[in-house]
Amino acid sequence: MNINTNQLILLVEKFLSDIKKAPRLSRGRFDVTDDYKLALMEDTAYILAGDLDYRAIANTMDQVKNKKHIEKSYNLSDILEDITSFQKGSLAISAEELIQLGRFYYHPLLQETAKPAKYVMNQEDQSYEKVEEEPFFLEVRTTFTLDDLVDFFLYMNQDDYPNRKGIKTQFQNILPRYGLDLVLYMIEASVLPNEKGTVHLPKTPRFLENTEIISEGKRLLANRYRDFKEENIYGIIPKKENKI
Repeated sequence: MNINTNQLILLVEKFLSDIKKAPRLSRGRFDVTDDYKLALMEDTAYILAGDLDYRAIANTMDQVKNKKHIEKSYNLSDILEDITSFQKGSLAISAEELIQLGRFYYHPLLQETAKPAKYVMNQEDQSYEKVEEEPFFLEVRTTFTLDDLVDFFLYMNQDDYPNRKGIKTQFQNILPRYGLDLVLYMIEASVLPNEKGTVHLPKTPRFLENTEIISEGKRLLANRYRDFKEENIYGIIPKKENKI
């Protein structure tokens, strides 16, 4: 079963804050080890893929969060087993899928957010009036495939006759070294003009592994981190239907 990565992140965060009572550190991180969070993420993912829906899981945590010694529960399975019967599911993840379950991404291409407010002109005084505004949210895309990455690369470098198979193979080699966020910013960096105002569009991903391109990609990603920190955003701000 495919699950919603945003719902997975929100359930894990709820477990850590409401059940484990774990404090948050800088940049919104919980004071737990990476290994423990990974184990918690895996357990929660299989539960979410099973016969309990997202809202039912969240409601169960609300029911038990004030129980004595509840913070000693290791994972979500521990508290569910004492309250209800449930069946874990299986995860069907395509080899082409690049979104890692439970991970927050920073590049705008990997995010979904509210649409800009709509305005209309008041004909009487020629002023603009807001007529529609969607409540702000920020979530991770539930899918972004290797083909989506190739499409973005080709769009940015304006290649009309690409060798898609070769490009996909090169990205498969590059991604483990840099991660999806940085690779996307490296693509953006690769099409920026150099000091002489010249643009040398890379025709294959291997040309992205240039010291200057990597450095500029890291700078762009760091700027994104900074912007989020200034806005006090450290993760998902859920849509109305995903709020728990």
